[in-house]
Amino acid sequence: MNTFADAVKEYSGGSVTCSVYSDSTLFSSENEWDAINQGQDGGGADMAYISFPTLSTQAGLEWCAMINTAYFWSSYDHMTSVLNGEIGQQMYARIAEKTGITPLNGFYLGSRVINTRTKQIDKQADMTGILLRMPSSEAWLNLGRALGAEPTSMAFSELYTALQTGAIEGQDNPLPSDINGAFYEVAPYFAITNHVVDSILPCINTNTWNKLTDAQKRHRDRPRLQRHQAHRAGERVCGLPEGEELHRHLPRHQRVQGLCVQVVRRSSRRDRGLGYGPVSDHSGRCEVTAPCVFHP
Repeated sequence: MNTFADAVKEYSGGSVTCSVYSDSTLFSSENEWDAINQGQDGGGADMAYISFPTLSTQAGLEWCAMINTAYFWSSYDHMTSVLNGEIGQQMYARIAEKTGITPLNGFYLGSRVINTRTKQIDKQADMTGILLRMPSSEAWLNLGRALGAEPTSMAFSELYTALQTGAIEGQDNPLPSDINGAFYEVAPYFAITNHVVDSILPCINTNTWNKLTDAQKRHRDRPRLQRHQAHRAGERVCGLPEGEELHRHLPRHQRVQGLCVQVVRRSSRRDRGLGYGPVSDHSGRCEVTAPCVFHP
């Protein structure tokens, strides 16, 4: 967020600035949607990072739920080429038509992995009976069920304590979030499934967006390019399906933190876990059918 704010200030010559409020200091993740719908003039906020599952809770945007289904994206390149290309702009226009919010583009959030307290996950059958925390939306809960777990909604801020006390057995998040939250201290088992190449959309209140000049709006793509380069440089630590560099770093991290890390290789994911078929190809065409479980 700070990188985005710095880029906006730089590219607009200081005519547009962003005040950043992280860690739910202004609004909780559950209240962000309502806050940017209100806008700053209505007592809310001008911008927030919004996920596709959150968008799917809005009438007419139920289709957004498919974006975060398991193995929908085959890679980081697949995800960013669609979300930051012509198809993505068409999607954002549809979202803006249905709501008072305008998505600007798509950022990479990391690839989600399974993190558990007491049980190592080697195959999908190991997920049976696992009380797995998921973010609060039906799309996220459906993903937890598809993974074979018993999902429960819980705020991100409550995760560490819930894992520490055993209120839940596991959670799924991108590795950077797991490390930043220090979840490895209380939940040492990680299954590198990369089941969702996760994205987040910087969204702005449409009234606020319309107040900007055309010259200011033109800069919407420049922070995206800067973030794109930053994300490419960060692939080594984000758990991408192709991120073999990550696997080289895991043993050293494992020795330091005392972790148990199970890497699910790309060639075995279809046999070990869950897939959706057929999934998007690299041209951006997609056709999602019912979830299919592939048994070992």
